[in-house]
Amino acid sequence: MSQQSKQFNNASRRNFLAQLIAAPFALNFSQDVLALKNPQFSSIAQQPPITMANAPHSRAFPFATLNSWITPTKDFFVRSHFSIPKIAPARWKLEISGAVERPRTFTFEEILKLPAVEQVVTLECSGNLVGYGGVSNGRWTGVRLATLLEACGVRADAIEAVLIGADGGSEREANDIQVPAFARAIPLTKALDKNTLLAYKMNGEMLPEAHGAPVRALIPGFYAMDSVKWLRQIVVSREAYRGFYHTERYYEARRINEKIYRAPLHDMRIKSQIARPLSNEKLALQALQIVGAAWTTGDAEITRVALSLNRGKSWTDARLGDDRAPFAWRLWSVDWMPEQAGVYEIIARAFDSREREQPMERDSTLITPYAQNHVERRIIEVG
Repeated sequence: MSQQSKQFNNASRRNFLAQLIAAPFALNFSQDVLALKNPQFSSIAQQPPITMANAPHSRAFPFATLNSWITPTKDFFVRSHFSIPKIAPARWKLEISGAVERPRTFTFEEILKLPAVEQVVTLECSGNLVGYGGVSNGRWTGVRLATLLEACGVRADAIEAVLIGADGGSEREANDIQVPAFARAIPLTKALDKNTLLAYKMNGEMLPEAHGAPVRALIPGFYAMDSVKWLRQIVVSREAYRGFYHTERYYEARRINEKIYRAPLHDMRIKSQIARPLSNEKLALQALQIVGAAWTTGDAEITRVALSLNRGKSWTDARLGDDRAPFAWRLWSVDWMPEQAGVYEIIARAFDSREREQPMERDSTLITPYAQNHVERRIIEVG
């Protein structure tokens, strides 16, 4: 990894940041900021499905089509940095090594014999901007990662688990540096958590290739880059991992008093998004329904979504959907009859059981285009 860091440091920092901002689910970052400076006159367009020259294997969920708690597999967002590995289940193996008493290799057949666990979990790309489609909700089946780690005997001084995928190669989004594999590290406490899975089914069917077949990690409550796809190796570590996707991507950086502070990025943040109506949509003067979804981290649940139709002067509670799970989004809706023709701004704001509130404005100290969770504002015209 040291050679990768050297290659990266030799590249233009400005060029890298420009590529980072242009990555799928982080498009038009500067437009996002400018729109929020004048929210009464601007709105952020609904993000269409994405495929890009530098990320051809990524696509967004068309959020405007949201109409069910579970996202259909064909619509589920995909975020991949490299081409899709094709791994036959019969040839798949998972090696667990590092700070363990008994390093082991598990086959797919052995995984299938372990007790199965099913969970409904929302995955969100950390680069998913407000109102965009880098988020979906699925039903996952797999085995607890803790079961495998306990079979290997994790040593007392271990601090994290490095999850390594089978995908790697030339990173098109970072000056074509060579990365041997996509890898992320999670705290050992999260790896041993009963909710952390190795998933082999998605929405009742065997995991599709684009979503990490035959086995992927599923880390509920963490941004989706931690749910490493095409999992092939887990290294239990006594020290902090310093790989490319920790040091040069998927971290948090803030500028405070002209100093830049970096921190790890894992936990999803409270957020609500509007599915319909669309930004800048022109509608008839008649009853309409405003719909969307809201989510938060796994240590809480969405308890309220409030909508304003007059730029925050007054608020109306949305009706929350009946479907719920600890790590899944809540659908919400509001039936609204406009009093008169005109231009309206819709704001949707989420609240959770730990008394967290979705921020009204973008965090001005945050300089990385990740974990954006300020309220969405949409302008519509009725008449």
